[in-house]
Amino acid sequence: MSNELDISSKMLSKTLSELLDRGLILRHEDEDEQHVLYTTAPQGGELVHRLEGLVRWQKQQHDELEILLVEDDKMAAKLLADQIGDIVSEGYTLYQEPTVEEAKEHVSTGLDYVILDRRLPGGKQGDELVRAVKSGCRSCMIMIVSGVAPDRKLLRLDTDDYVVKPVDRDELAAHIESIEARRGLTDVKREYLATRSKQAAFLDAYGRAAEARPEYRLLTEIIERLPLDEATRTALESMVPAVTE
Repeated sequence: MSNELDISSKMLSKTLSELLDRGLILRHEDEDEQHVLYTTAPQGGELVHRLEGLVRWQKQQHDELEILLVEDDKMAAKLLADQIGDIVSEGYTLYQEPTVEEAKEHVSTGLDYVILDRRLPGGKQGDELVRAVKSGCRSCMIMIVSGVAPDRKLLRLDTDDYVVKPVDRDELAAHIESIEARRGLTDVKREYLATRSKQAAFLDAYGRAAEARPEYRLLTEIIERLPLDEATRTALESMVPAVTE
């Protein structure tokens, strides 16, 4: 299997430059300098998956993504919808619903992303919607964006990411790109990243004190049981959302 990546520098722009500077990929020009190839350096590890995820994200900006936003607060919903529109820019359908029951009407195998709050009206919580989405669309990526701090219930939720409000445009973009880059990875690698993302959410909410919480320790135990070698774990760490300072 070739490790050549036919990716233009324009497509990856600043990300590509940073990877080159760090020596994780190598640049090759053909004789007439009209075409450029990028190959992974030995220390690049899982970089092919990372770059392929970024390419998919770039291409999907010109395809029809289906995104479900579930937020009952009108101001918060508008802010998130505006941020999503700025990040994705074009070629997407955004469904907006304020309740779990209404949101369930949009759950299908064609759904790409669900971005939801945990505290929703009508006695129905976001946790219930997570289970409904995963039941109807295993490939759908789920991100919780909520003012509800992560708790023990989060350990049982099959989510890909968790962001504690308030969230700005750049932070939301970083989280979306992070979970999009996971497409194509094995289930074990995706479980590793989802679990590390939950740990990051606890750190965001509670600071370093989170590391002493039983939930954080349980997440660590889950991670340690996953059949991944140390090199793979190290490579995957670059895909974990950064903790807000």
